[in-house]
Amino acid sequence: MRVCRSLWGYNHYRFTYWPYVGDSGGISTMWDVNEVEVWVTRSFEHVLVIQGWFLSSRSVFSIENVYTPSDGERNQELWSRLGELINNNRGQYGV
Repeated sequence: MRVCRSLWGYNHYRFTYWPYVGDSGGISTMWDVNEVEVWVTRSFEHVLVIQGWFLSSRSVFSIENVYTPSDGERNQELWSRLGELINNNRGQYGV
């Protein structure tokens, strides 16, 4: 993706994304492969998840990058789905 390369500035990166839909601009998460090792990436509408560890400290992390829909009902569905995701993955990968 050219946009990611132009934003990052050099080639030591990876990314995950969910493309734009309608008026939504989409969502992306980028990371430096010299700093972190990512084990899992998941993406679904409105959410990107990456899990891994920092190479220097071996500290485990989980990042959920979220943007919410403006529609109240869809917004509530999203937060319910996120709650399920968190509960289902509790303790996985040390997170």
